[in-house]
Amino acid sequence: LAGTRCGAARVGAELQERWLAVPRRLRSGVSLPGVVATLAALEPAGQEWLAALVAQLRDRRDQLVSGLRATAPGVRVVVPEAGYLLWADFSDTPLARAPAEHLREVGLRVSPGAEFGPNSATHVRLNFATSREGIDRIIDCVAKAVAKTGG
Repeated sequence: LAGTRCGAARVGAELQERWLAVPRRLRSGVSLPGVVATLAALEPAGQEWLAALVAQLRDRRDQLVSGLRATAPGVRVVVPEAGYLLWADFSDTPLARAPAEHLREVGLRVSPGAEFGPNSATHVRLNFATSREGIDRIIDCVAKAVAKTGG
């Protein structure tokens, strides 16, 4: 439900107390579509949808991880257990100097690691919430970038 401006968490009393101590204006607000989506997700049909989505995301994640490892030997990947974003370190690949730039040159836009901290310039963040064909395009772009850099 990312982007709906509504979230729910089940927490213990201590964490709840700490959260409620944060001024309300800093805790943001919720949107009506977010509330409707959250309530729908809690219904039985929402649980079925979630199970199918998790299975699909797991499949796309695994497709991307194996494709990256095959096309960019040396890439180190943090395989996420949740979500739809993958963190890849290209420091031991031909793309190490500027992976986001190399990938952009072959038509793939990624989140550059440097946006997430000064020690992450050799990293990129990839979104795998797409079709199998979309993952194939990502892998093809990585392969083109590696080939273009002489790897």
